[in-house]
Amino acid sequence: MERVYEWDRLNNDQIARLNRLQTILLLPLGNSQQHGPHLPQGTISFVVERVAQETASLLTVTDRERTVVILPRLAYGADPVELHYTERYKGPASLSLRAGVLEALVTDIAEGAVRNGFRYLFTIGYHAGPAHCRAVQRALEAVSRSYPALIAADIFSYLAAGAAANAAPDLRTLANRRVTPVEQAALETPSHAGTASTAIMLALDPNLVARDYTSLEGIPADSAATMAQWPGYYGGAPAIAEADLGLAVITQMAYRATYLIRKAAAGESLADLPRYPE
Repeated sequence: MERVYEWDRLNNDQIARLNRLQTILLLPLGNSQQHGPHLPQGTISFVVERVAQETASLLTVTDRERTVVILPRLAYGADPVELHYTERYKGPASLSLRAGVLEALVTDIAEGAVRNGFRYLFTIGYHAGPAHCRAVQRALEAVSRSYPALIAADIFSYLAAGAAANAAPDLRTLANRRVTPVEQAALETPSHAGTASTAIMLALDPNLVARDYTSLEGIPADSAATMAQWPGYYGGAPAIAEADLGLAVITQMAYRATYLIRKAAAGESLADLPRYPE
């Protein structure tokens, strides 16, 4: 029996039949943000859709009573990375929202979930703009205070802070090969459109990755802040990205997200876990 659904494909009767006590809503938070000279504007949107799909599958594979509904992805976010490099970045600008607008959107969606009787709502993101993450957190916390029956959390805020790091297989296991020290370091360094994002996009749709990514070297975040002209990315070198590592990174995120969602849905607090950007 199919237990992972897309909200857009459900009709009124199908929604009405969902068991509210066993149904988890996932809201992918996409973005339209510049990702350097080599990755598409919708990189974050592609990532969160895949992570949401894999998380939904993991949530239902070991719990035969659980149903997951993936809500329509938000296509825009707040606090684009180039705002932190305004004097050094001359490329195309991201299409972004004000943080207050994002907060209002997430609030309205969460309240809509409550009006439909749902009890569990979790956002799946991949954008680390501090104001963006805080806006999502504020929205979910405010709705949860107003409607105590709702359990809601921004899962990416915990992933970005390193929470549930031990809840997923390591990259070597997931990629089924040796991960070199250089690759491991590049994947772990703070980045925007660096090794990790490039590897993920090579896995999801290599046609969307500019061929000259193989010539792009790593740029430490500190160096990016002092460059005369910042190229729109920093972190590990895009040149060393490999598709198999991209798939492993996605699956690792999904395992960690699944652990956090199960913990929260079981009534356990996430307050003791690290959360970005606090």
